[in-house]
Amino acid sequence: MFKRLSKYPELNAYLPETIVYKSFEDVKKMLYKYGFIFLKSFHGSSGVEVLSIDKKNNGYIINFYKNGLRSKELGGMKELKEIVEKFTSRKNFIVQQGIHLFKYKGRNMDLRVLIQRDSSDQWKVTDYWARIANGSFTITNHCIGGESKKYKKIYESTNNRNYLPSEKAIGETTIKIAKYIEKEYGRTGELGMDMAIDKDGRIWILEANKIPAQGSIDRADRKGNSNNYLSVLEYTIFLSKK
Repeated sequence: MFKRLSKYPELNAYLPETIVYKSFEDVKKMLYKYGFIFLKSFHGSSGVEVLSIDKKNNGYIINFYKNGLRSKELGGMKELKEIVEKFTSRKNFIVQQGIHLFKYKGRNMDLRVLIQRDSSDQWKVTDYWARIANGSFTITNHCIGGESKKYKKIYESTNNRNYLPSEKAIGETTIKIAKYIEKEYGRTGELGMDMAIDKDGRIWILEANKIPAQGSIDRADRKGNSNNYLSVLEYTIFLSKK
C-alpha cells in the first residue's frame, strides 16, 4: 500500500516509510534513518506478529508478543540480528518507520477509524476509537493488553486540544486517503483505517483493513454499535438498486 500511495504527492505527508524486509540490512538501514522502527508480518493480526525496535545510546529496546507483551533491552547489534532473523524466519515481513505517538496519560495511543459508504454512496465515519497501549509498550492492540476508548472522550478530557486534531480533521484526512486506496485497489463498502497522531499532533496512516473487526468498537462502546452494521445493509440495498 505504501508503494502505491506514495506516488501521490498529496499523500506523502501521511505515509510512514515502509519497505519489504529482505535481510537484516534493511533493519539496519531503517534504524540508521529513523532510530525507531516496526517489523510487521504481511498476514499478522491482533499485534501478535509485530516487533518494535527503539535505538538507544547503549543499545536497543524491543517490544514484542510472546505469551503476553514483553519488553527487552539489548546490548548490541549482534544480539538484535539474532532476534530479528529468528522472528522473521517463517513469514514475510515489512519494515516500517516508527511513529512517536501522542501519549494519553503517559501511554502510547493510536486510532482505528471506521469509514463506511452510506445509502447515497458517500463515505462517512461511523466510529473513532483510540487504542491505548498497556503501560509503556509501543504495541497498542487491545487483544494483547491494550485498552479501547472513544476518541471523543479523550479529546474532550485533554488539555492538549491546541494541537490534538479533532474528529472532523481526522475524518476528513482518513476519507481523503481512502479515496486514493480505492483508486489503487477498487471500490469497497467499508474500511477500518489504523491511523496515528504523533507527539506533534500530525496525522499518519499505519494500515487499512478491508474486513475490519468490530470487536474493538464493541469494547469502546458497551451500548452497542448497531449503526455500524446498519450502514453496511443500507449500502447493500443501494447497490442492489443500481
